[in-house]
Amino acid sequence: MQASTPISIANGEVSDVTSPAGNLYRVLLLDTKSSNPNHYICLAIQRALQATGMVECVVKAGLDNAVNEAIRQRCNLFFAFDGEELNPAVCARVAAVCGRSVLWVTEDPYELEVNVHNAGQFDLVFTNDSASVKSYGKKGRHLPLAGAKPFHLLPHVADASKLRYDLFFAGTAWPNRVALLKEFLNADWGEHAIRAKIALPTNEHLPPIDLGLPPSQLNWRTSPVDFARFANMSLAALVLPRVFSASGNRDFAETPPPRLFEAALSGTVQLVQSKLTEAENYFVPGEEFLYFEDAPQLIRQVAALRADIDWRNEIASRAQKKALEQHCYEHRVAYVLDELERHLASTVAQGASAAAVETQSTSATTAKRPRLMLVAHNVVRNGHFGGVEVYLELVRKSLGDQYDVFFYVPERQGDARNTVLLNAEGEVLRKFSFNEVYSPWVLSCPEREEAFTSVLSEYNISAVHFHHLLGHVPSLIEVASALGVATALTFHDYFTLCHNFTLLSFRGTYCHPDEISLSQCDVCLWNGHHILPGGQAARRAYWDGVLAICDALVFNTQGALDLASRIYPSVGAHPKAVVLPVPIEPVSRVVEATRQAGQVLKVAVLGNFTPHKGADVIARVIPLLANSNVEFHIFGRVEGQYRWLADKSEYPFVHVHGGYSPGEIPAAIRDCNVSLHLSIWPETYCLTLSEAWDLGLVPIVTDIGALGERVIDNVNGIKIAPNSEGQLVQALHRLVEMPGLLERLRAGIDTAPISHPREHFRGLADVYQPLVFHRRASSQVKEVGTLRRAQLQRPLGSPVWAVTPSAGAVVSRPTLRRRIAGLVGRAVRHYRVYGATSTARACVRYVARRI
Repeated sequence: MQASTPISIANGEVSDVTSPAGNLYRVLLLDTKSSNPNHYICLAIQRALQATGMVECVVKAGLDNAVNEAIRQRCNLFFAFDGEELNPAVCARVAAVCGRSVLWVTEDPYELEVNVHNAGQFDLVFTNDSASVKSYGKKGRHLPLAGAKPFHLLPHVADASKLRYDLFFAGTAWPNRVALLKEFLNADWGEHAIRAKIALPTNEHLPPIDLGLPPSQLNWRTSPVDFARFANMSLAALVLPRVFSASGNRDFAETPPPRLFEAALSGTVQLVQSKLTEAENYFVPGEEFLYFEDAPQLIRQVAALRADIDWRNEIASRAQKKALEQHCYEHRVAYVLDELERHLASTVAQGASAAAVETQSTSATTAKRPRLMLVAHNVVRNGHFGGVEVYLELVRKSLGDQYDVFFYVPERQGDARNTVLLNAEGEVLRKFSFNEVYSPWVLSCPEREEAFTSVLSEYNISAVHFHHLLGHVPSLIEVASALGVATALTFHDYFTLCHNFTLLSFRGTYCHPDEISLSQCDVCLWNGHHILPGGQAARRAYWDGVLAICDALVFNTQGALDLASRIYPSVGAHPKAVVLPVPIEPVSRVVEATRQAGQVLKVAVLGNFTPHKGADVIARVIPLLANSNVEFHIFGRVEGQYRWLADKSEYPFVHVHGGYSPGEIPAAIRDCNVSLHLSIWPETYCLTLSEAWDLGLVPIVTDIGALGERVIDNVNGIKIAPNSEGQLVQALHRLVEMPGLLERLRAGIDTAPISHPREHFRGLADVYQPLVFHRRASSQVKEVGTLRRAQLQRPLGSPVWAVTPSAGAVVSRPTLRRRIAGLVGRAVRHYRVYGATSTARACVRYVARRI
């Protein structure tokens, strides 16, 4: 593409200029403050950039999407506005993506120290204060602010009778300004009282305003358009310096504030205090503005302007003409681009060698494997694992030759406030200890976000796959997205829909979240946790936005995707929502002889024996089948309340084998005929069902969620209603009494939907590859910074979604009474499983950590 001719502004008209380097810029424009009263200047810069032929497009982004937009729009210039709240991690990545970067700071010298600290990653730095330029070294340039024609340009009012005010001033109530205005307003104006319009907004660093006027008349802010309107209708506008700093830096700026240029554009006279000596660098004193020394001289100036309206009009007209010709943001942007072109031209001599080095660096980077971080609630090596952890172990093994794999998980063996970064071998690379204990009520946490930012930056993570956020705050997804790291999220359960990820209500039954109202959720949260109404609505509003910014959403079944789509509009409209069944390692099936009548029916229960997996249903049925020629074989962790099942004197037909490692199928499973999968919640896949099918076992499943979706009744298994003991007994009796039924169902297993690693990871590669390589350029920066909650511009006013009735306070943890009850419950459950000695030790560790 050939570069179009750039422009500059002269006398309010467009004239042709030549671009030294002939570049056509695609600009990523970022206001580095999340809440900036000077944001209108950024808007003026955007319009000015759009008006120049040196710029092909301008992408105005926020901190949360700047990196992503720079990549998507192929931006080659990063233009950062303002500086003291700049986020180094995000800006470093945007600069790396764009290749060229400039920063225009507007709060020097008051914020000079932090601005200089943040300037290192930019090619050029433009400062509003001439005396601060030297602090930035060779990259420093002076660039005063200006007037914005869309906001400030108004027709000059020449008729004195149409002017409403003699003097207008708007600016922060710095002490020097208040003192001068107090003397001015208290002067004896005779029979013609002074008509003044004063706006003096204050802040917590400033002393009270003592002008003898009500606060409502002084402490107010005005928009850029209204500022121009007030100035336009005033005989004169006052321009005062700021002599104050709350940051320990210099308290006086040499260069005049933007009000000098804005008031000139509005068509009035500027009365400038003589301390702002640089005003004469932009306008001619006595002809285009008036200097004054102190309040008495200011009074005389105003009186003289009131006495000679023609003189006033001449000064105002000349100032407006000068501002149009030289002091609009079109002129400032032209200067920025011109200086950037000069900077680029000065590096041409080094270009060849730099390009060679860059080529070598790029080749080396390309040769390196991308880095994949898996965020989860647990890993197999920590014990007490389920299907998610088993799947992650398979991911580690299957992707280890393509990616450098890392795990980011809560530390299960130590303090509950710790989170660890593990390498693929399980070695701890980093440990983070947080002040606050994790709570499912919390949506964001600054210290956890800072830790996550540091990991993503220091380890150059290319992509993050969130597998479970139990133990993490969901704002980590926002952090990764803001840093331009590719993100994927798998719905292994329904934690995204409700903090109770099994979707079991306070009654212990499946709640059908897509069919009930949010009022029913309020009832459940109140009865289960004493949370006030509105919590679920707030949580879902937040999650809907988080899911929208994920690059990919992965579901195990179509049913799970459909359910989430009915809850979250962002899921239904997501461009990259894919269905990838969870794989298992293939196991060799044992070919058995046809089961003969009268032979024992061996029933396997695979996986953790817990209530939500149907343990209560099975436990209630077992005593009824004592003389039914049925044996039960339990493979997995059995919770303490079911320890009676191991009593051989009472239940000789029940065999508790204990847990087994992933992929290491116990020999006793191969002797079984039937498997039970009786979850009372809608499983999103169920790996043990795949294992059972692969082994040739005929499954009996509850007709809910993925279990009901995957099994075809009386073809490759039997389906019963959830929580239906009678239907389970009936199904087992049928299999005992009808040997041919078992063989027919076993033959139907050949049609069962079982996913194995090869096809699954081929599909996962289709998800990862475009994300990882699209983001590669943004992950080459090692820069640590904290993404503050305000900077990410989140929709909720609080990091916590659950509110208790105690003074309406937002809480991040249960009440003391509920915490004690919860701790006692945990101790009892621990005792049932591990006994008294282990429970005593666990209690001692818990107390010791909090002393």
